[in-house]
Amino acid sequence: MALKYFPLLLLLLAACDNPKRNPTQQPVDTAGQTTVNSTAADTPSTKANPFAIDTSQRNQKAVADVLNGLPDLMEGDIIVQDIQNINGNIMRDAMQSEWSNIGIIFRREADGAMVVMDATGKVRLTPLPEWISAGRGNKVALYRLKDGENILVPKTTKQLRAACKPFKNKPADLYFGWADDELYSAELVWKVYSTGLNISLCPTRTLKDLKLDGEALKPLIAKKYGKNIPLTETAVTIPDIVQSKQLKQIYAR
Repeated sequence: MALKYFPLLLLLLAACDNPKRNPTQQPVDTAGQTTVNSTAADTPSTKANPFAIDTSQRNQKAVADVLNGLPDLMEGDIIVQDIQNINGNIMRDAMQSEWSNIGIIFRREADGAMVVMDATGKVRLTPLPEWISAGRGNKVALYRLKDGENILVPKTTKQLRAACKPFKNKPADLYFGWADDELYSAELVWKVYSTGLNISLCPTRTLKDLKLDGEALKPLIAKKYGKNIPLTETAVTIPDIVQSKQLKQIYAR
């Protein structure tokens, strides 16, 4: 096994020793420091929490196989997965996508381990093995700027990190708004690249382009907006990002 992923596998082994741990309970901030664990009192049940992940079916060997097969990762690489919770159902259905979550890879300053920034529950960083294991079948795909080997250098990845900071700990958005007070993962990735590197990964859409009448999303939209749905609200989808002419696929499983 490649030595480059040994720190990641150590994290995975630690996570698997405690299978009841919900990955949303110990996010890591953009400075690479782990935040305080949530208590039982402020952690909703899986049924009530649309962002809760079922960790009971995690497969240590399968995740290790994925990690061992990954190419050399760079900060700024974009990774997608299909998460198995209400939030995933909403994103997958509304965007008509095989993928329901997307994030940006960074290297944790404390130990060099790779982490993924996304917006599930809130904007957070999660160790890569833990992030992969939360996805359906541990399947992921990786994308990189077409000239990423020359663009994603320390100076520019520092700019990406800086672009993340205003979004740190912002709650996740289930209603596809475009304001910065809440964000969904595709919106977060698009805005970080736009702000940090002045790169528009793909053209944006409007809310009317999304499928808003899905079983999981329709009641939420109705409760929030009633009949006054802001159909001209700016939106972006995971398929639009991964099909971007600015990106190349470097891995798929």
